[in-house]
Amino acid sequence: MELPDPDSLRCFLEAAERLNFRAAAQACFLTPAALSKRIAQLERQLGVQLFERTTRRVSLTEAGRALVPRAEAALAQLAECARAARGEAGPTPLELVIGTRHELGLSWLVPATTPLERALPHLRVHLYFSSGPDLELRLRAGEIDCAVSSRRNQDPALEALRLHREDYAFVAHPKLLEREPFERPEDAARHVLIDAHRTLPLFGYWRGASGGQPLGFG
Repeated sequence: MELPDPDSLRCFLEAAERLNFRAAAQACFLTPAALSKRIAQLERQLGVQLFERTTRRVSLTEAGRALVPRAEAALAQLAECARAARGEAGPTPLELVIGTRHELGLSWLVPATTPLERALPHLRVHLYFSSGPDLELRLRAGEIDCAVSSRRNQDPALEALRLHREDYAFVAHPKLLEREPFERPEDAARHVLIDAHRTLPLFGYWRGASGGQPLGFG
């Protein structure tokens, strides 16, 4: 069987990441026609269809999804072979893209990743700041490697690990609490949550903390 060449694998990975042949062609410094030819050649070499293509969208087939991690590993191994041939010591350089919300990234992730990068000089950590829903979309698209979020994971295709507990507290004027005591979470239904809207990230964090149950906030 004819083995795929590295350039075709790179073209495949760019197309798999972007799911847009025109954007992938630009990343590979090729014309869209040349990139399509590379992909078609790779499909012939492997004997499988890697992409489903219509006039509106591009998606990976099951064979395409299976090839992604193996193509990445193959190109990494080729890079390591080149480094070894040149006598370059040390591990292969790695880049890690972590998605998170802005305040959490600056207050918690930046201090945590700085010593990590000192301990692993070959590692470069990049932070992408956004909201929970956007982070999930970018995870599925492969645009970021992982995410740190207060949002509950509802996608079975994504693996989640709790890093630490995050507590929330209601803050109110003492006179308000004298008039409307707040002793149980259910008492929140009698109060109005200000500076929050259902479309803003903060409201989503409150809903996540309650297990997704409706909250009677005005």
